[in-house]
Amino acid sequence: MEKTLKGELIWYRRQGRIEFALYVPLREALEGVLPEIVSISGTPVPLLSQLQKVHEIYRHPITLHKHVGRWVVDPIFAVLAGNTTFSGSRSDFRDLISMAAQQNLFLYVLPVDHVNSQEIWQGFVRIGYKKWISIPCPRPQAVYNRIPNRVLERSAQSRRAKALLASQGIPMFNPEYFNKASLYKILRNRGLQEYLPVTVEGLFPGIVERLLQRFGTVYLKPVDGSIGQGIMHIEHTSGEFRLRALVKHGVSYDCTCATWSELWRAIQSHRLKGSYVVQQAIDRITWHERPCDFRILTQKDKRNWNIVGIGVRVAGPTSITTHVPNGGSIASGVETLKRAFPENPDSVKMSLEQTAIRCAGAIDEHFQSQLGEMSVDLGVDPSGRVWFFEANAKPMKFDEPVIRQRSLQGVLNYLQELARES
Repeated sequence: MEKTLKGELIWYRRQGRIEFALYVPLREALEGVLPEIVSISGTPVPLLSQLQKVHEIYRHPITLHKHVGRWVVDPIFAVLAGNTTFSGSRSDFRDLISMAAQQNLFLYVLPVDHVNSQEIWQGFVRIGYKKWISIPCPRPQAVYNRIPNRVLERSAQSRRAKALLASQGIPMFNPEYFNKASLYKILRNRGLQEYLPVTVEGLFPGIVERLLQRFGTVYLKPVDGSIGQGIMHIEHTSGEFRLRALVKHGVSYDCTCATWSELWRAIQSHRLKGSYVVQQAIDRITWHERPCDFRILTQKDKRNWNIVGIGVRVAGPTSITTHVPNGGSIASGVETLKRAFPENPDSVKMSLEQTAIRCAGAIDEHFQSQLGEMSVDLGVDPSGRVWFFEANAKPMKFDEPVIRQRSLQGVLNYLQELARES
């Protein structure tokens, strides 16, 4: 039977510097006959069997295992964030660190500009309500990429950090944000076009006019957009065009245009910088007469994609998207499907899950298996047909508590899997 010991990593201040050591209570140390120094992630760390009078700053539980005659500490993990004082969702980081601590796993927040080729890196941990501190940490054995936006993801510091991680053989998952136009091409090239609305890349008058004439209603979507910002919805009825646009920070714009030229001027006034796609609008099932989408969280476990949970996002009273920050709301997936398909809700649910798994696998294959999680946004039309709208490489926090807990555990499981394989 494998011998294990419970211990703690202790950070303390000495002569103006923050240092850390591995603390194992004296009785445990005597039983295990531990050496004076234990290697953690290849870093020699001094062992303390008694806590002397030190200015303690932070402590974190860990587990030691005796493996092939030597003692090793469970893997050390990091979550990659924005630079310097680390930008990103601190509540997400807090929850992930807390769950890791419950399992004696040490995880810290790693700003991109703190990645280096040394054995000791500077990471952040939470020591109180909204209070974070930078401490020296062992080099991680696997990294979860949560750089918070596309601009930072493309920065020279982020590119350098990723290159350094790769050069040291440290695995990282979810390397970059997705581009909508690229996703549609990936799925078409892998034979999944049956799930795709008609979509044309490029925002030009001829394209908008042609698809409006064909479908009557279209969406204009920025390929690098997030939480619905920059999306436009155009409906052509009774010789008029109704344009609704979601501008930045939840601000919306609504107008009626009598001519093509007037419509095009309105589009140009409210588009975001960058490329767009023009897409057929799908008639979706509703919840209380409002269109809804299915946001499905998928994660990889032992190289297989699995469903973590299904959330339903319902459009707000005046919103053209279902994003909660823009006025959308949450509904039960089970109840939504029962109301829309009383005779076969389970069949439609199975179609949603199978579609999400197939799309996640195809996208992951394109990214050479570097992905570990993604959310997949799907729609269901009144006939029960499932449609792919988009996928997100850095899923937003799910508000459903059960999905939230499963997602955090899934991240930790996959980090451990990557560490074992590296």
